Amino acid sequence: MFSFRRTGRKTAKRSSKAIAFHPLRHEPLEARRVLAAVTVTNNLGLVNGDTSSIAALLADDGGDGITLREAIEAANNTPGADTIDFYRTMSNATIPLAGSELVISEALTIDALSLDRAVTVDAQHNSRIINITATSGDVTIAGVILTGGKLTTDSSSPADTTQSGGAVRSESLGLLTFERCVISDNSVEGAYGRGGGVFSNGHALFNQSTIINNNSKNDGGGVFARKVTLTDSSVRFNSTSEPSASGGGVYSRLDVEVVRSTMEGNVTSGLNAKGGGIYTRGALTIVDSTIARNITSGDGAGGGGGYAYLSATLTRTHVIDNDTLGANSPGGGIRAGGSVALLDSVVSGNSTAGAQSRGGGVYSIANVSLTGSTVSSNSTANFYSSGGGIYAAGSATLTASVLSGNSTAGLRASGGGLYAKSGAVEITMSTVSGNSTLGDESRGGGVNAFLGAVTLMDSALVTTARSANVPAAAAFFLSW
Repeated sequence: MFSFRRTGRKTAKRSSKAIAFHPLRHEPLEARRVLAAVTVTNNLGLVNGDTSSIAALLADDGGDGITLREAIEAANNTPGADTIDFYRTMSNATIPLAGSELVISEALTIDALSLDRAVTVDAQHNSRIINITATSGDVTIAGVILTGGKLTTDSSSPADTTQSGGAVRSESLGLLTFERCVISDNSVEGAYGRGGGVFSNGHALFNQSTIINNNSKNDGGGVFARKVTLTDSSVRFNSTSEPSASGGGVYSRLDVEVVRSTMEGNVTSGLNAKGGGIYTRGALTIVDSTIARNITSGDGAGGGGGYAYLSATLTRTHVIDNDTLGANSPGGGIRAGGSVALLDSVVSGNSTAGAQSRGGGVYSIANVSLTGSTVSSNSTANFYSSGGGIYAAGSATLTASVLSGNSTAGLRASGGGLYAKSGAVEITMSTVSGNSTLGDESRGGGVNAFLGAVTLMDSALVTTARSANVPAAAAFFLSW
């Protein structure tokens, strides 16, 4: 039994002031949404399911499974970013479009990477394949072959992009990503249409993808985009055909970055159609890549391998056997409006054939620098075509590099190996050998420094070249 008694201690009085208690209340979190996903189960082109939303389509697919067209329409009607994937039986399947393009108006990923073999979407040369509207944001296409896109109608003006993008047209400023895709045999044949394979108002990124055999009458035989990044990809045998239709492989309004990729066999054939492989209005950066056998054939079409409006930087890259064939078409390999830097790279076997087509290997309106690089067996063949290997309007610097076997053959085509118009030439720990000028009044089989000084440090100069019919001249020239 317990007893209680007073202890005699005073107890504290309770405060007369009431303690305020706030009742619990519900504060809603910001709206969040799990990405909706829908799986394509057949290769038909029809729409007979409920495409008012992804949830509605999953509930009512029309009784015959879900088509790609149904999946895209349902995703467009479901706010936010969504994902479309493919059932395993779609491996190696072909989805024919039967004359009507697919329209994407929301952020979307089309992902076929889980399939053993890629799924093909074929427009059968009756329409474009995919049209991405300006409201879409970022779009990713993965593991898909896009082929047979064709546009034949004229656009009303250069600003009208309605008839651009044979396979894919994106009006969105967002990122357009192609992952392990093939974009092949698409074309744009109407006036002002650009991007035989892909047209994008935003940044187009290609990873482990192939862009092959696409054609545009106008700019961008393979790709036309605001900005282009190629990683572990190839751009082959694309072309443009009209005057001023630049970028046989790729045309970019801003920068182009090429990493571990190949640019091969692309062509422009029109007057002033620059950049057989690449044309960029910005800077060109190429790393661990090969630029080979690209051609411009029209007059005024510089940059057989690549044309950069600004600078060009090549690192551990091979620029091989590219050509310009027309007059006033400088830069058989690379032509840049800014400086050109070669780091541990090779520029070999490139040429210009036309009159006043300078820089068989490299042409720069500014400066050229070589570090640990080789420029060999490049040539110019016509009059006033100086710089068989390199033409620099500014200065030239060679460090631990080789300049060999380059040549010029035309009248007043000076600098078989190197022509520097207004800046100094500095050659350090390098070899200059076997270069030649064969035309009349052509100075400097090895190096012609027209106005600047020449500095040689720890370099090997091999006298195996000659200059034919060279009068005494005020210009400084060396024949090595």
